[in-house]
Amino acid sequence: MQNVDFLLAANSYTDANAKVIPADMNAYAGTEWQPYTDPTLPGNERWAKLVDENGIQKTAFSQGAVMAADVFVQVLKSIKGDITRASVTKAFKDMKPINYPMAGSPWVFGPGGEHSPIKGSQFVKADRGGWKVLPGGFTVPTKK
Repeated sequence: MQNVDFLLAANSYTDANAKVIPADMNAYAGTEWQPYTDPTLPGNERWAKLVDENGIQKTAFSQGAVMAADVFVQVLKSIKGDITRASVTKAFKDMKPINYPMAGSPWVFGPGGEHSPIKGSQFVKADRGGWKVLPGGFTVPTKK
């Protein structure tokens, strides 16, 4: 196939995939967090230091793990009194959105039947065995 743009899901944004994508292929991936391949982007500096110090692979999945741990601890710190299953559940259902530097939109669990807190994305393009971060990003519009 020639002159075709391939849009890949966030799970395709890995170093291993970048190495096998042919040089003449236009392959793009949307990321859920700041692209991990650019440690200068907001939030990535602290994350990169943590994963480097602990021998953890740099991936979007490790970004999500660090963010989840940070948000979990922040919500736990908001609990007055005993930390119980009920108090943790209440804290997450009542939480205010948390701005997190790696995420393009505030993270919230809150009430409701479904949760999709990450509403922003940044695109990367496969480039010579790696990923090139493209300018700009976007936030997915919410239902009104």
